[in-house]
Amino acid sequence: MRNISNNLLFISTLCLTHISTALVDTPVKFSESASKDWTCGYAAKLGLSANDLIFKKDHYPSLHKDVLQAPEYNVARLMGAPNYRPSRASKSLYGTAQPSVEGLREFFEESKEQNIIWFNLREEVVVYFSGYSFNLRAVTAPFKNLSLAGMSAQELEQTEKCIVENLKRNRPELILVDESVDMKVIPALPIDYDDIQTVAEVFAENSHWVKSLQYVRIPITDEKSAEMADLKAIAKSINEAKLNNPNVAITFNCHAGRGRTTQGMIVASLVANPQAILDELIELEGHLKNLKKDIQKASTPKERADFEKRIATLEAFKMSLQKKTY
Repeated sequence: MRNISNNLLFISTLCLTHISTALVDTPVKFSESASKDWTCGYAAKLGLSANDLIFKKDHYPSLHKDVLQAPEYNVARLMGAPNYRPSRASKSLYGTAQPSVEGLREFFEESKEQNIIWFNLREEVVVYFSGYSFNLRAVTAPFKNLSLAGMSAQELEQTEKCIVENLKRNRPELILVDESVDMKVIPALPIDYDDIQTVAEVFAENSHWVKSLQYVRIPITDEKSAEMADLKAIAKSINEAKLNNPNVAITFNCHAGRGRTTQGMIVASLVANPQAILDELIELEGHLKNLKKDIQKASTPKERADFEKRIATLEAFKMSLQKKTY
């Protein structure tokens, strides 16, 4: 179990303590008073204030799962793109966690793909600080993804753009935190206000590494089944991309590159080859088995029911593909 009390105490100390002589060399910014709402109204929509929010680094020590990279497939481990893996059932289909800027370049080099449609399935607000992705968390729940269910991709990306512009212009004192090996909140890197980007900006800036890179945001709530509309949107985007280039590579990312990403990879396999469903479902079952093992101590009947709903949703999507209703 994570030591929640100690973590809350640590964050509270950061929020209430001004930089003292003893902490001069600590690589973290301290929040004093967010009199201006740098969140562009996002905090208020959550029923919170800007002072209630922190930015937590996406990558943490236990993020990568070796089980996703079976040794017999000889898959490289990319330090900047945890859980990177090509599909075992479909060619030119990949999954990964949210990559760092360097991880994105690692992906291009390792996959050797030159024409890519990249799906970002995150519903959380994500901002890049000095090449590393961070997402907004509540001070009281630093290990839980924070999002507004139902936000469109346009609304989400406009919010991220507004936040980045506010941070660069007003330079409020923020809290950036990381996670230690023993699952405690620790200080993260210092803020360079001249090196803050949205996810869309990162992908646009690094598109020159390949011939073509199409970036698509389809927000899906973390640890929940994708809605049928989301799955159909993925299928529609893939079909349109393949009309322009039948050999286009398809890549998915979410936060960890596991749950939502696996769902996306299965959808892509179905679009390319409905017969691949059996292999993909077997892979999904293995993934869910390991995911259940990871959260065994915290699992609830509701969480277990959600796993079953994921599979049911994918089976329904398969039927819609067969009927060509997508």
